Amino acid sequence: MKTATTVATIGAGAAGGTLTPSLAIGAALGGSLGGVWSLMWPGTPVAAFAFIAAAAFLASSMRAPFTALILMIEFTGQGPALLVPTMLAIAGSVTVGYIMTRRRITGID
Repeated sequence: MKTATTVATIGAGAAGGTLTPSLAIGAALGGSLGGVWSLMWPGTPVAAFAFIAAAAFLASSMRAPFTALILMIEFTGQGPALLVPTMLAIAGSVTVGYIMTRRRITGID
């Protein structure tokens, strides 16, 4: 219930207090996806999925992709190994967020 409430609050445009919930929701979604992925292809680190998804969710909720990338790197101390997949996920996340916002505001399909 808390996740649904947080997502609704972020979607409504609430400005304050989105950092921690965004990281938690993104990491939970990424960890879940990573768990399913590692069942099909063992040996894949689930933490990488959590890191990438948390960065992408944070970038979309804050509408600040570069800030989200830098914050995630600073918070976790990750090196350049996850930089490219994280940047691709952030780009996709921000693009989808932009398209969804544009459709909602202008009604353009």
